[in-house]
Amino acid sequence: MRIQYDAVGMKSHCGDMRRRVLSNDKMIRPISVAKRSVTQFFLSVLDHLNLNEKIRGLLPDSLSILLYHRIDDPNSDSFIGFKDVVSARRETFAAQLDFLLKRYQVIAMSDLQNFLEGMQKPPKNAVLITFDDGYRDNLVNAVPELEARGLPATLFVTTGMVDGRNWPWWDWVAEAFRHARVEECYLPLLGKRSWGTRDAREKVTREFIIANKAVKAEIFRHNMSVLAEISGFSLNQRVPEGLMMSWDELRGLPKRGITVGAHTVTHPILTQTSPVCAEDEIRACKSILEREIGDKVTAFAYPNGSFSACHEEFAQRSGYQVSFAAEGGLAFLKELKDDPHAIRRVGINLKDDIPRYAVKAAGLTRFIGNQG
Repeated sequence: MRIQYDAVGMKSHCGDMRRRVLSNDKMIRPISVAKRSVTQFFLSVLDHLNLNEKIRGLLPDSLSILLYHRIDDPNSDSFIGFKDVVSARRETFAAQLDFLLKRYQVIAMSDLQNFLEGMQKPPKNAVLITFDDGYRDNLVNAVPELEARGLPATLFVTTGMVDGRNWPWWDWVAEAFRHARVEECYLPLLGKRSWGTRDAREKVTREFIIANKAVKAEIFRHNMSVLAEISGFSLNQRVPEGLMMSWDELRGLPKRGITVGAHTVTHPILTQTSPVCAEDEIRACKSILEREIGDKVTAFAYPNGSFSACHEEFAQRSGYQVSFAAEGGLAFLKELKDDPHAIRRVGINLKDDIPRYAVKAAGLTRFIGNQG
């Protein structure tokens, strides 16, 4: 079995989930268009007048932590996988870094740990750049742009995907629909669907992925098997070369200013798996990384940003100094010290032009909502 599964749907006894559940309320289209126009104007004014940074500067000591996944062109003929995990194209990422250089102080993970130990205070408008999963386009497209500007970053690695040993399951789903031998069928959880056009295929792919994040692991596996049968795209299909980083490539990252962090072994949604399995995932990832990289791993990121109090405890017991969620906006230094295993981040996506990015870089989505 070469597909990487999220262990979803199993009952957790770890307490309440920390990750917010976002609303999917639909709006009437004209109202939605008008709202987007007003929002865009508001964000443009904030950026033009540098108000994001000025507001941030009035707040107590804080840190904005940016979360990226893939850096690639999802419309390229050579692109493989689920387009929604692309955070930015290379040229957009470069422009975002130039923006940060002008207005922010980009820090390394070691700086954050120094803040927590009281060895130094965070600089004004501090930003930390992070990536999740371990896609090779991070190495090809992101690292050179970071190096060219002398900027540090942290990469959280899912060890079971290194060297293309396993598919990220969401990418396998996207490829299964892309290579499907039929264009219409009854799908588990969704019913009858058609995907004869690219837009329809991407819509069905997204629906299928979202739906299957909310079911028990046994049902999840069954649904993947059904999709494999429908599409003719085997669960044992070889992971394309170059989709994920290799161990040799990961070993070279620290010399290039990239800190390696942990992101579990198989990328389960921790709140949907048993506490025993969750702790195993958290602890084993650290051991594997330290053995392969030859350096201490002190930072951890929760897959999908889902965690509860017991997962914080597991991370602490496993020897991590800091652990990160997937959303939340600005993180205040006092909060970081009080709870270093529930650190907020803000996700970057393809919709983020500079005005939207400016709000996220300032961490102000904590107060005005996620504008991307």
